[in-house]
Amino acid sequence: MLKAAVKFSKLSTGLPLSDAHNGLRAFSKEVIFEINLQRDGMTHASEIVEIVSEKKLSYQEVAVEILYPKFMYKRGQSLWNSINILSDLFFK
Repeated sequence: MLKAAVKFSKLSTGLPLSDAHNGLRAFSKEVIFEINLQRDGMTHASEIVEIVSEKKLSYQEVAVEILYPKFMYKRGQSLWNSINILSDLFFK
């Protein structure tokens, strides 16, 4: 699922991100004032990438290690989460 999200993100924004929704992105103070989030929930991660691409803002990916609890590995991510995020992006 992550690989698909990375490919979709690159196709839709042109940004060569290593991870579409996780990790840390560092911005200058000036760039932060250019980002005015409008969407709720987890859609904000996609919205940030969309704004950075549209406004051609400078950004830097910062590598992070994400440590999920064991129960999260068993549960996994729901396909519905992806559908909800895409729906929020395109229809709100």
